[in-house]
Amino acid sequence: MASSQEEVMKFWNNRKTNRWLCNRSLSPNEDKSGNDTRQEKDQQNSPASPTYDSDADPEFVPDTESESEEEPKRNIPKQKQEMENKPPLICAGEGESAEPSRDAASKKYKRQTDMCYFCETDVQNFVRHLRRNHLCETKVQEIFSHQKNSVERRKLLAILKKKGNFIKNSEECVKPVKKARSPSASFLPCGNCLGFYRSKFLYRHKKKCLEGQSAKNAQSEAQNLLVKNKRIDQRLKVEVFPRMRADKISLEAKNDYLICAYGARYLKTHREKHFINVTSRKMRELSRILLELKKLEPTIHNLFDALKPKHYDQLVEATKSVANYDTVNDTFDSPTFAMNISTALKQCCDIAIHMVIKNEPSVETATYEASLKTMINLLQSNWRFDVSGRAGNDLNLKKFNKVTIVPLATDLRLLKNYLLLKAGEAVNEMLLMRTLTLLCWRQFIVG
Repeated sequence: MASSQEEVMKFWNNRKTNRWLCNRSLSPNEDKSGNDTRQEKDQQNSPASPTYDSDADPEFVPDTESESEEEPKRNIPKQKQEMENKPPLICAGEGESAEPSRDAASKKYKRQTDMCYFCETDVQNFVRHLRRNHLCETKVQEIFSHQKNSVERRKLLAILKKKGNFIKNSEECVKPVKKARSPSASFLPCGNCLGFYRSKFLYRHKKKCLEGQSAKNAQSEAQNLLVKNKRIDQRLKVEVFPRMRADKISLEAKNDYLICAYGARYLKTHREKHFINVTSRKMRELSRILLELKKLEPTIHNLFDALKPKHYDQLVEATKSVANYDTVNDTFDSPTFAMNISTALKQCCDIAIHMVIKNEPSVETATYEASLKTMINLLQSNWRFDVSGRAGNDLNLKKFNKVTIVPLATDLRLLKNYLLLKAGEAVNEMLLMRTLTLLCWRQFIVG
């Protein structure tokens, strides 16, 4: 028994040394020896191997005791580093980025509110609000008398929504009827339905809304709806406002009571028709100054606030900015504007004094009157040194350097021959017809 056990132990020891159980090749053609397997293990444990692990190697010694954050990555294979640094990918189609977009997932659609025409409150569900709170109104009863999702019911709801949103959009257009692609687009209300549309395409909507009627001066008429100033001269509103360009400058001029009073006074003293355009231009000049002053001093809300002695320096800076003053060359792009605006400002101060005097006498009115008179003195004494003197020198220099083009003798000869020819033709026509008609006389005079 002892000899048989010894033989069995010898057999298993021989098989262990030859690694017969663990490293036996499964293919019948090739069988690896023990030396080959030892070489493979040594290659795997070498630092050059891609599967080398320094933590499992007992003989690994780091270069320095205090290693930086990047040093341990020297012994990590490149494939592992690339896999660690790569962000997780998301399956995407053609033309789509594979990176995860958190912004797109986090952004959710938020329904815009509509203002109720009856109670002037913002509501999310407009129809439900009308049914619960304003069912006794005649317009609401007319809406709900039609079938659900019918064309008539949708039209009446749209009209009521536009009227309510007009109250909210009168300060700033928050919810137009149709959104614009560009964020800088301007919107104006329709005078018929009170809906806000892009000012560029307002005339198209007006033709549909007015059922084929003329949409002339659509933008200027729409801007007049946004004017908050109620005490406007009627002639100014009828004759000057339609001529003004519908932009931010004109809207500022129409909303400022002092600028409108200046325009009404100028229109009364100049009754000719061509002064209507001059009145519009002068009102827009004051509006440009006011808009620039609001940028420099946010506490200024209207022209009356700006006409104070403490704002004189800001007024000079605003005038230079509007006139495009070049500090390097000491020149103005529009010197005539810088010279003439002081006259308009003094007249505005005079109008403001009359407004203050009309009120009941008090300490406050006396203070306003004194500050306005001080502002007139500043404009009369200092304006020529700050603005108008430089602008006048610049204007004279530009006129002196302007090249005058004198007509040539050949051009004068051509003009003379043409006039003689036309005069002869007119005389011949009068002799043939033997009557002096208005057309022949005009042709003879004008040529």
